[in-house]
Amino acid sequence: MNKNDLRFFEEYKKLDLQLKDLLEENAGVSAYLAAMEETAPKDQAAVPGWNADYRQLKHLRRARNRLAHQPENSDSVTTKKDLLDLQDFSRRISDGTDPLSLSRAAGDRSGRVSEEKRSALLWLILLLLLVAVLTGLIIYSFVS
Repeated sequence: MNKNDLRFFEEYKKLDLQLKDLLEENAGVSAYLAAMEETAPKDQAAVPGWNADYRQLKHLRRARNRLAHQPENSDSVTTKKDLLDLQDFSRRISDGTDPLSLSRAAGDRSGRVSEEKRSALLWLILLLLLVAVLTGLIIYSFVS
């Protein structure tokens, strides 16, 4: 393992712990990937780059597994880009701009919108009922 591989391995362990805490699971990155797989397609579609993030995280997990199981004297497994991608994903988890956080936020917004639409529709119905009652009263007063 070279220096880059060692740094990658340490950064991966940090991300794994971060995700274990976030998800309250025993398996950090694997649990995050499972949660991504269980996310509804419409929620996945609401997040730009969802599939690319999923593939990238799977790639990073495979690289970590190769490092964990390779002999000490073998060639480098990870690239500088792998390390940067791992650090970027960890930052996005901290910032709440990771795929799962974004899909949950999009779901919350759509729930609020439908709640707002429901409320507006109720007010419209009440207004129409009021207009109908007033119209009936006016007609009744002319007829009497």
